[in-house]
Amino acid sequence: MSLMAKLKGQWRGDVDDIRDAIIENLSAVLSARAPMWESPELSSQVHESIATLGMVSSLRSQGKSSSDLILHDVKQLIVKFEPRLKDVVVELDENSVATNKLKFRIEGLISSKFGDEVVVLDSSLDFTTSSLDVRKTNLV
Repeated sequence: MSLMAKLKGQWRGDVDDIRDAIIENLSAVLSARAPMWESPELSSQVHESIATLGMVSSLRSQGKSSSDLILHDVKQLIVKFEPRLKDVVVELDENSVATNKLKFRIEGLISSKFGDEVVVLDSSLDFTTSSLDVRKTNLV
């Protein structure tokens, strides 16, 4: 769902729109720069706030251990900042570890007034261009 469609009042309000809104939010959350504060003294005060929004691990060198840390950050950000997605699982595409484009799959459950729906999002983080891609997959 595009911003223009929302502004024009063409928001249908169905489960597809909820999924699209979640994808938009995940893209924004995961594309955010590193957190503003990482100070241990402030951690109890800002732990659940937007001051912690952003990925820290993406600056590390690419490799299996770094990939695991990055995907751990991805899952933690999703759990913290996208409450509409439950039972989140983030899985690494092992073939992408040796490349500059980390591919992973985000799976979760959307509970809405329309019922429960499993959503699978094929995603990638490109270290060369510093870009993120989150897309709904047709395969579940």
